[in-house]
Amino acid sequence: MAGVRNIDHREESASVAVLEAQAAKYGELGKKITVHQSRIVEVGDNLKELMGPAYNDTQVLQTTSNNIDKVLAALERARQMSQDKGEEEQIIRNGPASVGLQTYLESLRRVEAKFQQLANNPMRINQEAQNELSQLLQYGARKLQEQFDKRIQEDNRPLEPLNFTTKNAPFPQISGSKVAELRELNRFISSTQPRAAANLTTIQVYSNVRGQYLAASLQNMAAGSTNIPKKKSENDLYRPGQSTVNVYAQGIDGMFKAEWNNICSIFNREECGITFETTTAKALNDYSKTLRDLNSQIKIAITQDCFLAFEIIDVTNVLSYQMDSVTGQLKQQIRDLCKPLRDTAKNSLVEMIEDIRRRVNGMVMLPPDGAAVAYTTEVIKRLQNLTNFRDSVASAMTSLGDGGWMSGQSSSSSSRQFDVGADKDFLLAHYVADTLETLFSCLEQRGLTIYKLKPTTGIFLANNVAVADRMIRTSDLQPIVATNERSGAPSKVEQWRKKGINTYIDAWREPILILRDVQYTNRGRPASGGGPIDSASIIKTMSSKDKDAYKEKFKTFNVLFESLCQKHKEILPNMERDIRSATSREISQLVEPMYARFWDRYHEVDKGKGKYVRWDKAGMANQILNLG
Repeated sequence: MAGVRNIDHREESASVAVLEAQAAKYGELGKKITVHQSRIVEVGDNLKELMGPAYNDTQVLQTTSNNIDKVLAALERARQMSQDKGEEEQIIRNGPASVGLQTYLESLRRVEAKFQQLANNPMRINQEAQNELSQLLQYGARKLQEQFDKRIQEDNRPLEPLNFTTKNAPFPQISGSKVAELRELNRFISSTQPRAAANLTTIQVYSNVRGQYLAASLQNMAAGSTNIPKKKSENDLYRPGQSTVNVYAQGIDGMFKAEWNNICSIFNREECGITFETTTAKALNDYSKTLRDLNSQIKIAITQDCFLAFEIIDVTNVLSYQMDSVTGQLKQQIRDLCKPLRDTAKNSLVEMIEDIRRRVNGMVMLPPDGAAVAYTTEVIKRLQNLTNFRDSVASAMTSLGDGGWMSGQSSSSSSRQFDVGADKDFLLAHYVADTLETLFSCLEQRGLTIYKLKPTTGIFLANNVAVADRMIRTSDLQPIVATNERSGAPSKVEQWRKKGINTYIDAWREPILILRDVQYTNRGRPASGGGPIDSASIIKTMSSKDKDAYKEKFKTFNVLFESLCQKHKEILPNMERDIRSATSREISQLVEPMYARFWDRYHEVDKGKGKYVRWDKAGMANQILNLG
């Protein structure tokens, strides 16, 4: 057993010895490798020191080679572009009229694309080509603008709007093919405008050319509307439609709408508004000048011609709303043109009432028979004429405030504050009431001054009231006044009618006072019970002195009554019909009852001779009936 262990030990010792010998061998080898490695590193360092400059030079040469390749490529592209530029330049300089618009635009687009390529490459070599292309683009843009201007000018011959307004025919527009060409031209010019730096934009070119076309076409209408139509007499009022301003506005409306359609077909949506405003500016300025000229003429005879101001305001307001409904433009600009006329219209409402005071107080003669004066008819005609322009009249009255048209009052100082709920008819009815009050009160005062007598003044006043009332009832004023009793106009007429008639009837009260008698209780009571009165019995109870007194009463009454009848018949032919019947009725109601009572009691004092008692009751009734 021990022998076996010794054998194993010897084997292991031999293995260990072999391993140790190998390890020593490898150690020697490692040292040699380390030495060789050190030598290799040293050699490498030496080579690096020797080869570094050569390597760097190689890198520089490679970069230079790449740059040279790029320059050559750029030169090739520049050469190719230069070759292409010659072809494009020939097309562009020939102009769109020669080569066709589409060919011309395509050429410009190619030049534009090449310009962008050069602009994206900052190489100095491209700057010259880039400048040349920019100049070519500018030249092309100018050619396009010339073409745009030329095509616009072709449809610039003025027309006569009256030929279209009278026939209710549509106004001509630029043809469809030409619109398409102009649209293309505008689109390209607009896209290149910042760089092309042309003198005028397409909007300016269009506005200048078409603006002149609109103004020239409307020139005759403007000239025809400048003057107010001549009147047959100095006091004639302006009547609706006498001026051609309405036709002028219709011409503007038709031409502007046609031009709006042209603009919308040519320009971009965001360009349409400003293009329309600048294109129509000259024509609107001419319209404004016409309105200013008319306003100056209206002020000269404001009470007769102010109605033209109201008509112009109505016409212009309609024009502004119609223009806004179609284009969405110019509403306020058109309305603002009437500012001076609105002031004139407001002042005219005050001036017409002030004119009543001035004209009536300036009358040096009145009709000797108390007939109505012609001025009353003139005043009511003014009121009637206001109904033709109710919208503009209501606007002016609203601005003044309710009652602000009275002289010395305004909307801020008037004692009658404006009723915000009042409609335009109420304001007009109130104006009618104030006008009538001013007219009748002035006529009354003037009548008392000139006639000196109340009866003549009364019939003079009643006649004028009757004329005014009849004219109101037979015109469009009637429904306005009748449905606005709160304005006071209906009662105003009736009050002044009664006042005039009562002033006249007062003269008839004098003979009636004579027919009053005194009853003495110590002489017996008069018969009562409704039976017939015995005049003979009453006369028998009288003394001779009393009989003579009653004879004198009848005699005096006869003189006064006949005198009044004579005067009444003298003024009867010039008395208004309804005043005739009204005065006859009032005289009958005043005289007949008193005369009948007096006659019943005392007619026997004359014993039927007719010397003192001229008329019986039937005769008196017939006399009064003849007064109507």
